[in-house]
Amino acid sequence: MSDRLPLQNFEAEEAILGGILLDPEAISRVAELLQPESFAFEPHKIIYRSTLTLHFQGKPTDLMTVATWLADQNLLEKVGGQLKLTQLVESTVSAVNIDQYGLLVLDKQVRRRLVNAGNTIIELAYDTSQDLETVLDKAEQQIFNISQVRPQQDLVSIGETLIDTFQEIEDRNEGISLPGIPCGFYDLDAMTGGFQRSDLIIIAGRPSMGKCLSFDSKIVLSDGSFVTIEDIYNRQKAQILTLKNNWKFKITEPSDFIDDGIKPVFRVTTKLGRFVESTLTHPFLTIQGWRPLGELKPGDKIAVPRQLNCFGTEKLPEYQVKILGYLLGDGGLTNINRISFKDSPESTPPTPPY
Repeated sequence: MSDRLPLQNFEAEEAILGGILLDPEAISRVAELLQPESFAFEPHKIIYRSTLTLHFQGKPTDLMTVATWLADQNLLEKVGGQLKLTQLVESTVSAVNIDQYGLLVLDKQVRRRLVNAGNTIIELAYDTSQDLETVLDKAEQQIFNISQVRPQQDLVSIGETLIDTFQEIEDRNEGISLPGIPCGFYDLDAMTGGFQRSDLIIIAGRPSMGKCLSFDSKIVLSDGSFVTIEDIYNRQKAQILTLKNNWKFKITEPSDFIDDGIKPVFRVTTKLGRFVESTLTHPFLTIQGWRPLGELKPGDKIAVPRQLNCFGTEKLPEYQVKILGYLLGDGGLTNINRISFKDSPESTPPTPPY
């Protein structure tokens, strides 16, 4: 135990006091960080306490003012007299690093308190007159009190505070700012006002939820026709194609029809000119699997179907099926008011008049 260094930093304490005496504005950078008890040496405690008192009274903390205050309180000789204060100023080059010196002094203070707490816990452990639960509670309280020593934010100008406050009030009044932390989901932010301190918000959803396209996006139905999402929502019924785990399309029915409100949508355009408009949370199939639009960037590859094998259920008369066959084979509609075929008379029936 005797070879351990003392938990104190004499040089850092002197640098802080010298910086305060040299630059009266420097004390505002450590006033919220250090207390007189943070200093290990009694004279340093007295000097720092005097500068804090003058600072909170709105008075300067220069060499002459501090010396006068200590003399009026009969404390000047206890700190080493005028010579001690002069030495502090002369040994200090500037107060530019006073913040870092403050952290060094605070570190030693916390360690001293930890040693004292350890000694107290040892005494508690040997005190058999108390219940074990009581001893453990008191021991935990000793450590908890130490953990509460944290550097606090420095003092700021009231002008800066007012500017930020009025700007925040104006943003909230215009509806462009939230009182809490936004989560990125617009409807949830509207309901909660953003995440607040001490709030426990559990977000859950049913399977197959979270995909959102623009209301005018066209969807292929099982009969091969195209309708918009808005039409499907109004009908509350539809048979659509869905991609299964085997990468094949299958006809299915939506599990629910939900109006997801108004949200910003973004157009995704492929090199072939195909496009779709969706929200940032809509998933797209990529080489790395399903990824939301918000994670994609220009140049990423997304999957699109080569063909959609959709056939209608309506039966056509035989003559209409034949005409369609003729047109697909050798027919044409280039002649005005009639259908023509370019094949030999022996192999092709006469062109029906229309």
